[in-house]
Amino acid sequence: MVSNKQRTDKKNKSTLNDVITREYTIHLHKRLHGVGFKKRAPRAIKEIRKFAQKQMCTEDVRIDTRLNKYIWSQGIRNVPFRVRVRLARRRNEDEDSVHKLYTLVTLVAVLLWLARRVRGQHQFTNITTDQSCSTMDVHIIPALSDNYMYLVVDRETKDAAVVDPVEPDRILPLIKEKNLNLRKVLTTHHHWDHAGGNKALVKQMPDVKVFGGENRVDACTNIVKHGDQFNLGSLRIECLFTPCHTKGHICYKISSDQEINLFTGDTLFVAGCGKFFEGTAEQMNSALNKIIGSLPGHTKIYCGHEYTLSNLKFAKFIDPDNKEIDQKIDFAKECQQRNQPTVPSTLDQEKLYNPFMRVNEAVIQARSKTTDPIETMRWLREEKNRFKASN
Repeated sequence: MVSNKQRTDKKNKSTLNDVITREYTIHLHKRLHGVGFKKRAPRAIKEIRKFAQKQMCTEDVRIDTRLNKYIWSQGIRNVPFRVRVRLARRRNEDEDSVHKLYTLVTLVAVLLWLARRVRGQHQFTNITTDQSCSTMDVHIIPALSDNYMYLVVDRETKDAAVVDPVEPDRILPLIKEKNLNLRKVLTTHHHWDHAGGNKALVKQMPDVKVFGGENRVDACTNIVKHGDQFNLGSLRIECLFTPCHTKGHICYKISSDQEINLFTGDTLFVAGCGKFFEGTAEQMNSALNKIIGSLPGHTKIYCGHEYTLSNLKFAKFIDPDNKEIDQKIDFAKECQQRNQPTVPSTLDQEKLYNPFMRVNEAVIQARSKTTDPIETMRWLREEKNRFKASN
C-alpha cells in the first residue's frame, strides 16, 4: 500500500523532472555603463530578455513579475549591476530532442546582487564604531559597499531604533550582545539599499514598528509626515519631510537634552547631497537650506553613504581656494587609512565646505553664473553628475 507521503514525494519528483532550469549570472554593468539614468531600468529588462533568448534559443521569453517589479521598484540609481537568474520552463510532452529542450522560458529572480556588494569586504570599513553621550549611543554600522546603518540607543531604557537596516544580520547580533530592546525601524526612503532589509528584520522581530514616508518602503507599518514626533525611551524623534531624491524621503532628528543627531539618508551627505531622482532643485534647496539648515549648528549629521572624499573633490573643484575643504580632505584621507568612517559631521561644518549648502554665497554663484540660489543648486547638481574625481 502506498502512503500519502510516498504519493506526495513521487508527485514532487515528477514535477521536478518536468521542469528544466539553468542558472546564470548576468553582468549588466558593462551594457548599462553610460546609459542615462531614466533608461537604466528598461534597458536592464531588455538586456535580460536578450540574454534569455540567446541562452534558450527561443524568442518566447516571459519576465517573471517578481524580477520586473524588483528592478522598477528599487530606484533608477540602484538597478542591479549583476543579477543571478534562473531560466526555467516546463518540459513539453512530445520532446525527444535536446534541441527542443527550451521552447518556452520564464525568467525568475533567484538572487539579486549588486556588483559592488561583497559580504564582509567593504570598500571603506567593516568596523562598527560608536558615538556616545550620557543619554544616547549611536552605533555606526557599515553595510554593502559604502552604506551606513545606524543603531540608536536610549541609554536609560535600552530601547533602540535602527536606521536603514539593509543588512539586518549585521545588526541583530549587536542588539543581542548589548541586550537592547529594538522598538523601531526608521527608513529614510524606499531604495533597496536602505529599505531592502526591512522584511527580513521584521520576520525575525515581528513586534518592531517600521516607519517611512510612503508605502513604497518595504514592511512599513507607520507612514509619517513632516513634523510627526514620537519617543524612543527618553529620546525625542522628529520626522523631517525632505522630498527630492525620492518623493517620500524622510530625515529623522533624534535628540536628547544634550545633543541633536540628524539621520539624513540620501538627502544630505558629508560635503554633498543626493541626486534629484524624483524631485527638483527647488525641493533640494528647501530640504538642505531651509528645513535642515534651520537646525542648530551643533546638530550632528549621519548620512546614508560614505561618499565624503569624492564629494570633497567636487567641492574643491567648485571652490579651489577654500581652506576648510583642504582640511576636510586631509581628515577624510586619514579616516580612510585608519579604516574609519568620516561621519558624523556637523551642520556648522557642512555650511563651510558643502557647496549645496552654500548656494547663496557669492563664490558659488560666481561659478554658476547666476545669483538665483535655485538655479545655482540645479547647476551644481548637473556639474556633480558629470564630475569625474581624480585620485
